[in-house]
Amino acid sequence: MIDPEQPLFQREMFEDFFSFVNRRLENENRLLIHCNQGRSRSPSLALLLLATHTDEVPSGSFVEAREVFKGLYPKYQPSRGIQSYLQNNWDDLLDIP
Repeated sequence: MIDPEQPLFQREMFEDFFSFVNRRLENENRLLIHCNQGRSRSPSLALLLLATHTDEVPSGSFVEAREVFKGLYPKYQPSRGIQSYLQNNWDDLLDIP
């Protein structure tokens, strides 16, 4: 998953992510989400996961979720691409099973 300023993300990428995560969680496996710097892509996926699977991060809006998540993970610095995609597609992403 690359993260240029102009988002190239597609819903299918997030569907694949949730499918993978759900299989791991069903089997009570541990999960490590990572990227090369740990500031944008992987924490954004973790934020989305926490917003959909826990009460740790609110799911009302991306902006609200981002602010709460920054308290949990101060190194979070979403790049323009992923931030834009999440903000514009937040409700749709929350509907992924």
